[in-house]
Amino acid sequence: MSDSINERDDLIRLTERLEAGLISRVTNRRDEIQDDEYRRTRRVLLNHPNLADVIPDFIRECRSTDQIWGYISSCAEIQSGQGVWQARRSFIRGELGRVIDRLESENIDLVGDYEQVRLLGQGGFGQVYEYRHRSTRESNAIKFFNPAFSEGGEPGFLERFMRESRILQRLRHPNIITVHASGQHGRRPYIRMEYFSGRDLGAHLQRHGVFEPTLALRVIRALVAGLAHAHEMGIVHRDLKPSNIMTAKPDQLRIIDFGLGAFVEQELVSRITRTGQAMVGGHYTAPELVANPRLLDPRSDLYSVGAVWYELVLGRPPAGSRVSETLLNSQLPRAQADIMLRCLADLSDRFPHCAALIAALDNV
Repeated sequence: MSDSINERDDLIRLTERLEAGLISRVTNRRDEIQDDEYRRTRRVLLNHPNLADVIPDFIRECRSTDQIWGYISSCAEIQSGQGVWQARRSFIRGELGRVIDRLESENIDLVGDYEQVRLLGQGGFGQVYEYRHRSTRESNAIKFFNPAFSEGGEPGFLERFMRESRILQRLRHPNIITVHASGQHGRRPYIRMEYFSGRDLGAHLQRHGVFEPTLALRVIRALVAGLAHAHEMGIVHRDLKPSNIMTAKPDQLRIIDFGLGAFVEQELVSRITRTGQAMVGGHYTAPELVANPRLLDPRSDLYSVGAVWYELVLGRPPAGSRVSETLLNSQLPRAQADIMLRCLADLSDRFPHCAALIAALDNV
């Protein structure tokens, strides 16, 4: 296929919109796709030279969303078991997922379309570079993961990464880095995302020192707003820490590395089982997540919020149970300190969700 990366990305987004619209239609919710849009998308997919063997039968046979409703309603094999609505959602996602997987697996000459500008950062997962598109001159950040992350893992590991990356592309919030695409270059998985000029929050703290309470509160409020958007879409970060929060100004931030659960899980397990090594980032990781790296609970992110907030005002992260309430109360208004301490509390005593935390922050 000779399409550019941008053209391929547009087609993937078009297919994902079709998936969301058809799921809405066949589960009796509000219509998110009109027949004109469906017919246009259907025509594009049917005419694509590399998709002929993965186009679902209902796309081939049905010329309107009403016909798709009838097709799905008549399929006895998806009317029972896990529940009608869930079965229909799973059916649509499975059928159109094969189309998206084919688009993402096409041989894209990444380096041919983009020129490398500079190394932005590196760590245990891999390296992040600034790349500039040769035609549009638009800068993107491209994160290349080390080959070890996709080699020797569980069957379907790379496919799982691609699926999770596609979900990330649906996140659209001013406090979250926008992910544009994912793929594989040689043996290295990568994600292409918004380029954000700034430094991570840890580097900002080293350069400028602690935040005064009012500014720290604004930063935390923006951070929780981004988390709330992700949690509403079923995405939990699980590795939130200052190095995963980019900032251009103290209260202008973007959360990065959202939702890469397969990699985060593997890295957390590796941290915990290695002997003789300190657990990198452990001061920001909720205790229940350390005990069970496969846990998927939004409240674990709220612990990390409290840990980041603690470092913003005291200059160091909390050390487990050795949280200094006396020192904290000397640096923060009592109402703010109480909110932070509730974030750092045991799982059952934390705020139940981001909305409750936002309400508490807005009250102070």
